[in-house]
Amino acid sequence: MRRWPATNKKSERWSTSLKKELVLRLLRGEPVQGVSREMAVPIYKLERWRNCALAGIDSALKERESATLEASLVEAYRRINELAVEVETLRQRRRTKRASPGQAAPVLAPLPEVERPGNETQNWALGFSCA
Repeated sequence: MRRWPATNKKSERWSTSLKKELVLRLLRGEPVQGVSREMAVPIYKLERWRNCALAGIDSALKERESATLEASLVEAYRRINELAVEVETLRQRRRTKRASPGQAAPVLAPLPEVERPGNETQNWALGFSCA
């Protein structure tokens, strides 16, 4: 067990790693009075750090994994759509350059719709569903 010298500074700053170590000691069951005395940290600070750590644990466990996966999927489809538009623009420029002055450029076929699970077609560039 590490011991830190007690100081009497009023505006002492505690590192995150030290706070985490002290909070873990409290969560393991060490009495808050003993940790406070040993480390020269007021009890109210230790209790505040412990409460903040528990709140952080709660919020981390409440996070929905599917929401982050869905956001990543939407971003990936948005990027795919951007790239598809860019490819079509470049194809159009190339066809226009190839066409002789008296000929019209060939008409491009529209981009295919993207199918999502549940038979729902989505326009990912505009962010709305076409069900």
